[in-house]
Order: sequence, then structure tokens, then C-alpha cells
Amino acid sequence: MYRISQDPRVKKSAELISNGFITCSHSKKYNDITISDIQQASGVSRSTFYRIFDNTEDVLLYICDKLCMQ
Repeated sequence: MYRISQDPRVKKSAELISNGFITCSHSKKYNDITISDIQQASGVSRSTFYRIFDNTEDVLLYICDKLCMQ
């Protein structure tokens, strides 16, 4: 599960990570996307990633949840 607090820094990091995931999805299949790939594409540290998300599936769930709320 993902952990997004009301802290603007956490929200910004979650956005960077989800954008990094989307960037990676343009060149790799879902099962081939690693946390390192997302980290490099987003510019967010590995510790920040794990503070917010447990795995790549959580990032996809976060993106889907955001789309459903629009």
C-alpha cells in the first residue's frame, strides 16, 4: 500500500515517482520496470521511494486511484 500524507513534499515526491513510472512504461513492459528504473527516471532517492511505496505495484495503484478521483 502507498502512504501519502498531506505534507506537500510527500505529495511532490509521489508525483515525481508516478511520472517516473509512466516514463519507464514507455520503453519497458510492466514486469521489467524496476524500482531502480523509477528512481533514475524520477530523480527521487531509493529511501524516499520506500517511505511512500512498497513496490512498483503500489505506484500503479496510486496512479489508477488518482485517475479514478478525477
